[in-house]
Amino acid sequence: MARELTSAQLIERSIIKKYRGDIWNKFVMALKDYRLISGDDRIAVGVSGRKSSLAMAVCLKHLQAYSKVKFQLRYIFIDPGYDEKNLALAKRSFELSGLPVEICRSDIINRSSEADDPFDSCGSLMQKELLKIAEKCGCNKLALGQNFDDVIEDNFSAMVSRGKIECMMPRIYPSEDIHVEAVRPMYMVRESYLRDWVRYNSLELADSVFECSVLAENKSVKDKLSEIMYTKSLMERFRKTNPYIETNLFKCMYNVNLRTILSYTKGGKRYGFTDRYDSLADNYSGLPEDAEI
Repeated sequence: MARELTSAQLIERSIIKKYRGDIWNKFVMALKDYRLISGDDRIAVGVSGRKSSLAMAVCLKHLQAYSKVKFQLRYIFIDPGYDEKNLALAKRSFELSGLPVEICRSDIINRSSEADDPFDSCGSLMQKELLKIAEKCGCNKLALGQNFDDVIEDNFSAMVSRGKIECMMPRIYPSEDIHVEAVRPMYMVRESYLRDWVRYNSLELADSVFECSVLAENKSVKDKLSEIMYTKSLMERFRKTNPYIETNLFKCMYNVNLRTILSYTKGGKRYGFTDRYDSLADNYSGLPEDAEI
């Protein structure tokens, strides 16, 4: 007689079976390519109650059980001030997934609502609190749930909305005061497969803090969400004519030729095209005699 699996076992099994190629293998690829986990790491896993961080937590849980590389995990959920319904949904998703999540209450929503830029303030406060908790727990790393779509859309939005070429990095030290490294294990996992995984397991997740709190009515937040939706709509339009658009945008971050960049910043110092060009011109002896003008 076949053994009946628990909901947590079924959810974990779906990651390594049905979604092995699209979620698990991409998760492992990011870990290897960017060397995100080392032996004896103590990792605080930031679980938001949303699809990407939940799948990340399940992947890390499975990896910890079967990997030869030994590391420790602490699952942390910061309640930013959820209403009873969404807090209950978050707790239920952790329970069904078999995750021993530690819940830390906060007033991030209220503090963010008073800031000049509530959207960025909310994200910044959430990350700072996670870093502080990770440090207090003796962790040297904090795992965040941003996925492939988050990376691509942030890169694209930086170009079209902020006039910058920037890449959301797979690992970084976000704070000079707290020596905890942030890593992004879902860096190569596409959001569409995460949505499918949630539907497949019939998981009902908590709403975003920007959908179920006072922040939902803030004009600045609405404008930022509109910008995000605009980026998503542009990406969808481009995808219809070029199915490789996201892959190409990702490759752009690997194929940067500084000789063809007008200006870049390194170590807090800006280097411009004219500076480099004038330096080359000073060492240039002129055109060859047989050159045509």
